[in-house]
Parts: sequence; structure tokens; C-alpha cells
Amino acid sequence: MKFIFSLFLFSWLSYSQGLDNTCNRIAYVNYQKILIDSSSTIKGDGLRYLLDKDPVSKSYLDTYQKNALPSWKTAIISTLGIAIGAFGLLNDSDSGLTNKYLLIGIGASIVGGNFYASKRRSLKNEHNLNRAIQEYNKRNFPKIYLSPEGQKSTRFKDWKFGFRFAKVF
Repeated sequence: MKFIFSLFLFSWLSYSQGLDNTCNRIAYVNYQKILIDSSSTIKGDGLRYLLDKDPVSKSYLDTYQKNALPSWKTAIISTLGIAIGAFGLLNDSDSGLTNKYLLIGIGASIVGGNFYASKRRSLKNEHNLNRAIQEYNKRNFPKIYLSPEGQKSTRFKDWKFGFRFAKVF
């Protein structure tokens, strides 16, 4: 019971700590701050009114927004991995293909591999947004400048791991 309470407390604290870090990427246009992710569901929508002026940058932004939507495939794969791991926890067999430790390991591997693949895909998708801004800046005025915090490398070493995963922008 203490373990479940501790798990709930730590997950709640890490979730509330990460709430202020979401959707806070900033771009500067004419010395004014603009939120890149003005909506929690549509990424890059804060720059749409500027990037719509250029058809090339608009196409990159559309690709970025289309690829940033949640995928039902990753949800199904993660659910399958969790189900296999839960079956391993509930299983009493210690031999064969229904070995509890084997099933827990397979379930954890599926969830971990799916997490890694989805994060790699989202990191590659960020290049579409950067390319949209570059294409806009080539041909249009006012120029869009990303904040220095937006220029940080978004590699796995910059992630904060806990009960909640937060990406440093």
C-alpha cells in the first residue's frame, strides 16, 4: 500500500511540475514574442498566419502538423505491450513460452521500442518546422527568429526521465 501511495504521489508531483513546460516554444517576429505551439493539440499553429504567405513554407508546416498528430498505431502497439506484460504478472508459470519473466520482458521491450520509435519520428518531424521557417525567411519579411531555448539539441540526453516524460525545448 505504501508503494502504491508513493507511486501516486511521485507521478502527481512530476506531472504538475511538467505542466508549465508544455507548449512554451517561442519565436520572435518584429521583437514580439509569439508562441509556436499556441494550441495544445495543433503544433506550430502560432506561426500559421505568417507561414501561409509562402506556399513552400506552408507545405512544410502542413507536413509538420500532419506528422505531429497522435498515431493510433503507436497506441495499439503500446497497449499490446502492456497487455503482454500484465499477463506475465498474472501468470504463475515458470517454464516454456508462458514464463512470467519472459512475458514481462517482452512487454517491456515492446513498450520501450515503441516509445523510442515514436520519439525518433517526432524528432525528425521537427526538421519540417525548421525548414518551413527557413523557407519563409528566404523570401518574406518580417523574419522569424527562434528563441535560444528552441535551438537546443533535442537528443535523448536532454530528456528528463521520471514518472512523466518531459522534453526540453
